[in-house]
Amino acid sequence: MRTKSILIVDDERINHMLCEKVLASFAWIDQVLNSYNGREALELVKDCCIRAAPLPDIILLDLHMPLMNGVEFLHEFKQLECSPSIDRTVIAVLSSSVNPQEINQVKAMGVKHVIGKPLCREKFLEVIVKEKV
Repeated sequence: MRTKSILIVDDERINHMLCEKVLASFAWIDQVLNSYNGREALELVKDCCIRAAPLPDIILLDLHMPLMNGVEFLHEFKQLECSPSIDRTVIAVLSSSVNPQEINQVKAMGVKHVIGKPLCREKFLEVIVKEKV
């Protein structure tokens, strides 16, 4: 398995720490990037596109954030014209929301994985196996 990079997008630092703890248990994850709102994450992705750098393999995306929320990020992300690797980036919504309308909205935007907070090893592995990342 090749090494992977993960982008955590969440406005709460504690959620970053919890995710990092789970991700640290996987030897094949070589890079964990952190963004604290959708706008910051979008700029990081755009910068990768401009530099022709690899995009994160997986984005763990919170829905409720200031400046740019998860749904707004998804909309902008889908509009990016970048290398073909943008289509290979797996986005998993990591949220405490159980609002069916929100879940249906992100699934309609192409998100296949909605994981409840906090991230656990088993749920993360399900994403890896299903997506063959």
